[in-house]
Amino acid sequence: MEAAKAHLSEEAKLLPVVHEEVESLNKEKEEMELATSKLQKQLDEAAKELAAQRALKATEVSDKLREELKAEHESAASLRTRLRDAEVQASALVGLYAMPLANLAVVPPLLRNVVILLLSWLG
Repeated sequence: MEAAKAHLSEEAKLLPVVHEEVESLNKEKEEMELATSKLQKQLDEAAKELAAQRALKATEVSDKLREELKAEHESAASLRTRLRDAEVQASALVGLYAMPLANLAVVPPLLRNVVILLLSWLG
């Protein structure tokens, strides 16, 4: 019995030391949880910022592509207009020169045919 009391007495002396260690470990655990929470918040904020930057960049690229597409449409419309104008002018020239050339007897037939073919090709 005395041995048991002595053993219990020794363990009772160790109890405050163990309790202090447990408290220290709990405090360390709380500090780590707080640090982890702060890091998670920073990570979330960084992810949001990165997503916003990418969205802004995508919007800028999209706007530039729209501008380029608009310029291409305008250029194509201008070219169509110029082509129509050239067709009208060519047709008018063919109309002006086809009849006089056909009526000219002094123009050699081969030359007359070449000129008529060229003018009809333009029209």
